[in-house]
Amino acid sequence: MQRLYFLSINLIFATLIGIWYTLSLFVSNFQPAIKWAPDPNIVATIFIIIACVIIFFVTIRLIKKFLETKKDSTLLLATFNITLSLSLIFELIRHLFTFISVHVISSFVYGIIFLFLAWGFLFFLLFLQDIFTGTFSFKKHKITDIIFLGLIGFGISGFILDSFNLVSQSYTIPSFAALGITILLFCLWEVIGASRLIKKVKNDKTARIGLIMIALSGLVFIALVVAILVNIYIDLSIFIRILMATATLLLYMGYVYPSRQKRTN
Repeated sequence: MQRLYFLSINLIFATLIGIWYTLSLFVSNFQPAIKWAPDPNIVATIFIIIACVIIFFVTIRLIKKFLETKKDSTLLLATFNITLSLSLIFELIRHLFTFISVHVISSFVYGIIFLFLAWGFLFFLLFLQDIFTGTFSFKKHKITDIIFLGLIGFGISGFILDSFNLVSQSYTIPSFAALGITILLFCLWEVIGASRLIKKVKNDKTARIGLIMIALSGLVFIALVVAILVNIYIDLSIFIRILMATATLLLYMGYVYPSRQKRTN
């Protein structure tokens, strides 16, 4: 049942991305004009590539670990990293190419990035559920999952409708705020959940180190969300890539550290 839930979520988001792509092609008469136009901010592009390489490396390691252990938490964390990697790949495309067609095509890549991030952080929630409660079963977390799915859906609808100029800021601002607050709550849960477990494993140094890294990852993710909000007023694009790569790496290291130590001892 849990794997069915996992597959259903992936199918829903893959369908949303397919619909978004089809709509974007439709409004441009299936001729999206695109040309090579590298962003003059070469440093920002380099940091996108570095972050993408780091997260892709983590993804490969997690997939390898899942094939060995078949653990749900590993699969969920790998999926989270896959979506982050894909969002960075499309961000890189945005920095290397430009769309010279209508507004919707120009915002197509933004939409893809937005959908991949929403997709990823939903799996981030499921990962936290699995490691802190022992399962990501929809049956056990029905109420919270419905609430968060609704908030994420509200955020996605705000972006899509705004891209087609179908809603005003009175709708888009609350929808984006709802998505931002939702992700912040996930990150806070990561910090609080890991901190509580640290107190319970006082005599297990290996487990404590792993949990400390997971808690630190949560703090970095919180800083990432804040930086994205501040980026509206000040260019923090390079800092955002550094935070994303750092948070992802810390989460991976904290997750695999205990099992790796047991293997070496």
